[in-house]
Amino acid sequence: YYCCEPVGPEHTPEELVDQMLLGREFGAFQHAGMRRVLLPNSPLAKHGIISELRLAQVTAVVTLAMIGNDNLGSIAVHEPNTLGLCSGANAVYAEAGANPRDLVGETQRNRGHSVYDCEQMLR
Repeated sequence: YYCCEPVGPEHTPEELVDQMLLGREFGAFQHAGMRRVLLPNSPLAKHGIISELRLAQVTAVVTLAMIGNDNLGSIAVHEPNTLGLCSGANAVYAEAGANPRDLVGETQRNRGHSVYDCEQMLR
């Protein structure tokens, strides 16, 4: 498993490609793209968060970078979104309970997606 993460707006295309190619080099069975979640008052907060559209672009390039990897079974996008699924991802992650990226105790009620939500996205 490998993931190009946590992607923020300050990352250059070269940095992202270097990360993507590590997954290829390692022969990952799953590769993914994940954006960094903005945590107020953290050192990286000043950079903000990438859009779902930018995450979809990263996911598409991850997908292209993995062409020819015979070990690859899936490409994931996190946080789950339909743009990412339309950009080459075929896997998403359900989340429940506490999550350090969320201010709500049960993340599936806010940032996270339930198994049902993820199933609906994949249909």
